[in-house]
Amino acid sequence: MSAQPEEAPAPPAPAAAAQLLAQLRDDRRAGTWVPAFERDWATALEASRDTYSLTPLHDVVRTWQLRLAAAPAIDAYLDSDRDETDFVDLDDILDTRRWPVNRGQYASPHKPRRRSPNSPSPPKRRSATS
Repeated sequence: MSAQPEEAPAPPAPAAAAQLLAQLRDDRRAGTWVPAFERDWATALEASRDTYSLTPLHDVVRTWQLRLAAAPAIDAYLDSDRDETDFVDLDDILDTRRWPVNRGQYASPHKPRRRSPNSPSPPKRRSATS
């Protein structure tokens, strides 16, 4: 098994952003999606200027193309009147002990938690000079 670089997706066409914006303006969600796209585009444009890379702009176009393509399926699901009362709440599934601890810190199963102020301090190391 050799380590090969992942295939990078082809960049969107140069006019893809303008075409996407026209599609968003024609959508029924235009009131919320157009300002959101323009905000994402402006943020990506600043990042692109800082990094001299078009990748942030391409990522915005790809994300919004996928979002627009998925909209009909989401509408169909929401219009289907599916009963979601039997679903389990995500909080019941997640182990709450691993989520926010103190002062915005997150406990990780891979990192030891910080010691509490009441725990005994570790033995002091002797310096080479003493």
